[in-house]
Amino acid sequence: MLENVYVLTALAAGFIACIAALIWMMHPGVPGAAKPRRYCPLCKSELAENETLKGLIVDTKPPQKILIRGCSKCAPASESGTW
Repeated sequence: MLENVYVLTALAAGFIACIAALIWMMHPGVPGAAKPRRYCPLCKSELAENETLKGLIVDTKPPQKILIRGCSKCAPASESGTW
């Protein structure tokens, strides 16, 4: 009877340790944790962590305008119409 209590206690401790390890690995500040990579939808280059997409308005036939979101590399090219 006492052996069963020890086995159940060991199983519970192992389960709790596994859950704690999973939570620790999912924390964003932990080295080795997977961080999602962000890419520019226009040029497909990887964005820096602090870089945001800019909204670029492209004039088409009046009265329509198209809003395109791109990175800082795409912004000058799209405003001049070279892409």
